[in-house]
Amino acid sequence: MNRTAVLFLFMSAVAPVLSMLCCSKCHENCTKMAIKRWRMDLDVGRSFITEKTNKSLLAPWKYIPDVNNTRLPVTILTAKCQHDRCLNNMASPVRFNQALRVLPITYNIRVYYRERCQDPRHYKLVPGTFEVTVGCTCARA
Repeated sequence: MNRTAVLFLFMSAVAPVLSMLCCSKCHENCTKMAIKRWRMDLDVGRSFITEKTNKSLLAPWKYIPDVNNTRLPVTILTAKCQHDRCLNNMASPVRFNQALRVLPITYNIRVYYRERCQDPRHYKLVPGTFEVTVGCTCARA
């Protein structure tokens, strides 16, 4: 799967994150949140890369959860490359190709971080970006 296809599929997975908050304004530009779905998981991998497909890649990866309780979404799955060098095809007696290295494919997404206000029942949502590794690819060393 090429990089463009991975990014397109990843961007389509971000849609559930939008419009998940109901806000009511309070003093000091703070927001009291009533979150409809408290644990919002951004699952970037399970919908389009199966375990069987991933094992056949030259630069396989696995998804690990990145959990931050002060961030919305709280859990984001990020890809972790399994090797530093790309694998050879199955017919080759040498396991790794020394001419090719593994590089992560990253994408920045919008997230929101909670900051406490003077009133401990209230907090601000501060927009930020989070770099997600969506997969791995091979490049010449």
